[in-house]
Amino acid sequence: MENEQGQISYWQSVIVGALFTALVIFVIALISGYMTINAEPTGSIISAGQLIGVLSCLIGAFGGIISTRHYAKTYNITFTIGKGAMIGLYTGLIAALISAILSQLWTFVDPGYVQGIIDSTVANMEAMTNIPEAQKTQIIEDTTTKLKDQFASLSGILIGSAISMATFGFLNLLTGMIGAKIFASED
Repeated sequence: MENEQGQISYWQSVIVGALFTALVIFVIALISGYMTINAEPTGSIISAGQLIGVLSCLIGAFGGIISTRHYAKTYNITFTIGKGAMIGLYTGLIAALISAILSQLWTFVDPGYVQGIIDSTVANMEAMTNIPEAQKTQIIEDTTTKLKDQFASLSGILIGSAISMATFGFLNLLTGMIGAKIFASED
């Protein structure tokens, strides 16, 4: 697995880290979504399902560490923090892309999933008692439109995927640097 310069390719490690990270992100996002769908409307701004979604983001940030560890241990090599950053960046970008594809495929498995999230979110907002009715109605209409665009329109899907790729790319760039320092440093 050597390239033209005689260096060992890191792409296998990137794919391993990205697949693992994407599956974890996807599964936790599904759990978060179904928790939202099945939750009773409380009128609270933050729900347990949303907190689980944040956990998904935090766990997704560790793909860079997984990939750099795999690369360093599989080939018993050392490499720079810069190379770890590159490995982490690619891991995050690919993981976000795979997760976005899996999420879109899930709409075929459960066609009511997106509408369930929208309905549950609206029901929770309707249960809010500390907001005037006119303002609550406007918030519900805006939120419904945004959620439908995010999940159903091509532009919403592409924008959401781009934001995920940028976020996970950056976070995994950082964890790739950390992983390089921990697993591939000559010290």
